[in-house]
Amino acid sequence: MSIGGIIKGVKDARRIEQVVKILGKYELDFLVNRIKARNLAEKGRGDEAERLRKAFEELGGAFVKLGQLLSLRFDLVPESYCQEFRKLRDRVKPFPYSDVKGIIELELKQPMGEVFKEFESEPVAAASIGQVHRARLKTNELVAVKVQRPGIQGLMKTDIDVLYYIARLLERRIKTDIVSPTGVVKEFEDYTNDELNYVKEAKNISRFYRNFAKIKTTRIPRVFWKYTTTRVLTMEFIEGEKISEINLNDKSLNRKAIAKMVTDSVFRQIFDFGVFHADPHPGNIVLGKGHITLLDFGIVGHLDERLRQRINRLFISLAEHDLDEAANSLLNLGICTRPIDREAFKEDIYSELGEYYDTTLIQVDLSVLLNKLVRLARAYRLRLPVGFVLLGKSLLTTEGLCKELNPKLNIMSELKPFVEHAIAEKRRPAYMLKRAWKKAYDMKEFLNELPEKTSQMSMEIHYTNQNVKYIHNDLRRLDHEIDTTTNRITIGLIVTGLLITSALTMNSEQVRFMNMPLFSSAGFLIAGAMIIILFRMMRE
Repeated sequence: MSIGGIIKGVKDARRIEQVVKILGKYELDFLVNRIKARNLAEKGRGDEAERLRKAFEELGGAFVKLGQLLSLRFDLVPESYCQEFRKLRDRVKPFPYSDVKGIIELELKQPMGEVFKEFESEPVAAASIGQVHRARLKTNELVAVKVQRPGIQGLMKTDIDVLYYIARLLERRIKTDIVSPTGVVKEFEDYTNDELNYVKEAKNISRFYRNFAKIKTTRIPRVFWKYTTTRVLTMEFIEGEKISEINLNDKSLNRKAIAKMVTDSVFRQIFDFGVFHADPHPGNIVLGKGHITLLDFGIVGHLDERLRQRINRLFISLAEHDLDEAANSLLNLGICTRPIDREAFKEDIYSELGEYYDTTLIQVDLSVLLNKLVRLARAYRLRLPVGFVLLGKSLLTTEGLCKELNPKLNIMSELKPFVEHAIAEKRRPAYMLKRAWKKAYDMKEFLNELPEKTSQMSMEIHYTNQNVKYIHNDLRRLDHEIDTTTNRITIGLIVTGLLITSALTMNSEQVRFMNMPLFSSAGFLIAGAMIIILFRMMRE
């Protein structure tokens, strides 16, 4: 992309000039004019990560936010850079109260006096996107009002244009299947657009609020939707002190209890809810009386059902020392960008993780384990799902915080009950029956769609070659056969499920009739009747 293509106005031109000047100041101009893949990935000078972090701090704006995002992506950049980028703090001067008032009244379409009984003019926190003010609604609820900084959307757009320009310069010199500079900027742009829309953040908060509604040790602010727009977010103000601001040497502080609340909260998010805070660092956690409160839901990780199952299989295989299954699980997690020698991959798994073979789960160092898994994925050009990477970073951030609170705490010992629960769930008859039913349903759906797709293909062939006009009749017969086979498979799977469930519950406590377990006997009878039906269908 040419400079003329990116410079859309005087502001863009000045920003590019500023970026180049500051990169040169920190001796980082090679990033623009002569970077090679190894320079950034492995062989950078010892202080390079620190200098890049300082350059990002001085550039501010989107560069700080990008550094914070990269600190979570330890699959893309070396750990030394992740550690350095974690030091980036999004602190800027607050904007005037007159602007705050103007934005709120414009967004809420009414005077502030009609909404708030009290409103503190000095913000409790200020960042590049917006700032937070403490206030009290007319209905007397204490709230935190997050107001977006004036003109921030235009400023972010300018910085993202500049980042795209730099990314395209880098791509001319970087050849890798794993890291795409423009792909990283695109991901950052998506996160930034979400962060600039407070309604999306409010939806994240509300989802966490529902998930933790019955859990006393973790609190989530309640969103006041009546006073929330894309530029104003009004939520419950929960009293407390950020863990980052607490004196950890205070002897009255029960640091073990705090660490326990943090780990319990994070593991529930991952294993029970499938949606989790991607960056639970001390500045995003407020300590109250007997509870913690989570803040800042700009970056949230999501695990769909399939990804959760694959991650569970990975943890279960590691817990059960099944390295062969661990290799398969890691391969199934990633997207292969080139053909992989599976046997060589398994050998490397054994080489890297063999030391854990005779150890218990609580003896495993989580940070070492995750870094080994990511290193293997890089070596074999596996693109790990963003959800898994954010999960890994969330676990590592949690481990770092909890070790600071309680040096004797082993994060894997806290993780163990959740993994064991996942193992137990997979062995429950109800789970097996549910999985069997889902497989039967998926198969039936596939077979039901097959005739239609086959028919469509036959129509294309018909118009291409008139000599295949008799295929349609054959397909109709095939359609009938497929329906019959589908019904047989479905009945067979149901019979199998009934037999397994009835056999496993024979010795359980249940109502008995003539000294026979009623529910188990009923299951056998129903299964027998369905077997007779299945035999009749097979004879037709």
